[in-house]
Amino acid sequence: MFNRISIGGNPKKDANKEASKNSNFNQKNQFNSQKKGENKNTLSSLLQKRSNPEKSQDNSSGKPYKQAQNNNQSSNKNNSQKPQNNQSKQNDQNKNKKFQKHEEKQNQKNQDLTNRIEQGLVGSKFRMINEYLYTTDSKTSADHFAKNKEDFLLYHQGFQSQIVKWPEKPVDMIINELNSNQIFQNAVIADLGCGDGKIFEYFRDNNKLKSLDSSVKQGMKEVHSFDLCAHKDFIKVADSKNIPLKNSECDVVVFCLALMGTNYIEFLTEANRLLKLNGHLIISEVNSRITDMDLFIGMIECLGFKLQKKILPNTYFCFLTFKKLADNKLKLNSQILNQNKNFKTKYIAKFPKTKDQSDVLYISQSLLKPCIYKKR
Repeated sequence: MFNRISIGGNPKKDANKEASKNSNFNQKNQFNSQKKGENKNTLSSLLQKRSNPEKSQDNSSGKPYKQAQNNNQSSNKNNSQKPQNNQSKQNDQNKNKKFQKHEEKQNQKNQDLTNRIEQGLVGSKFRMINEYLYTTDSKTSADHFAKNKEDFLLYHQGFQSQIVKWPEKPVDMIINELNSNQIFQNAVIADLGCGDGKIFEYFRDNNKLKSLDSSVKQGMKEVHSFDLCAHKDFIKVADSKNIPLKNSECDVVVFCLALMGTNYIEFLTEANRLLKLNGHLIISEVNSRITDMDLFIGMIECLGFKLQKKILPNTYFCFLTFKKLADNKLKLNSQILNQNKNFKTKYIAKFPKTKDQSDVLYISQSLLKPCIYKKR
């Protein structure tokens, strides 16, 4: 009727109960530990956020901490590499600038060398043409320049580079004489072997040419410029021994460093033809060309002139002014020299070895040497 009750109860049921209790207890403990861990994690995360917001931001986005740290390190590396890259770029730019400067200097040196070579060639050819003009007759030179105008231009280019070194320019002295001396007012001037035509240009630029004003004013000049070749509009081509002007048309004939050619004495007889009676012959020449000044002056006086003025402004040049006293109707032979026996006596004394004392061309050449530059 009554069930037997054991004090110990049913061992199977007790064991099951005990096991269920233990499992519940373990689950409870596990739940509590998880909760504590979560609390710890949340607390550490809060502390981490406060101490290092960048890391927490990286962790909150789902990136691991090490990866975030690596990213930070790489960004720091990039930031540290930026100034290094800038410095290397600056160094490259400096190197390029130095190279460019070096190249520019080298190019300038090369250009200077080229210019010196070209100037040397121009100077060399100028000396060749200069010697040619002094050692040939005017007709031969005229024929050459008629076919080779570039040689004439090159000669005058070289001549201009030479006169830069001179202490005083002869053409300026002549211009000053023509401009300031009262006897040359309203003069008709023939500039033979005019070169660049400086005399014409001076009076033109100062409104003292008759051709610029139809009304004749005091001090107005008429200037005719002649040379073997014309490189300016106002220059006329002519051999100085045969000028296309009428007899006795000029008041002044000028030879400024222009007694060039083995037959220069024919230029002087042509000047006598062009000049009016009492007209003036003006000569400027290199001193070193004249072997004997008195004999040179005496020879010109044999052609119908009389020396009026002799100026030696420096050791380089002389400045001679003659007046025409008579027409020269004699040919270029011994008759001209016989007009002045004093000259002939002095010449023979100076040049006793002269074989033919009647050769006027030879005598004239012995008194005025060619102006030849030293070969380099």
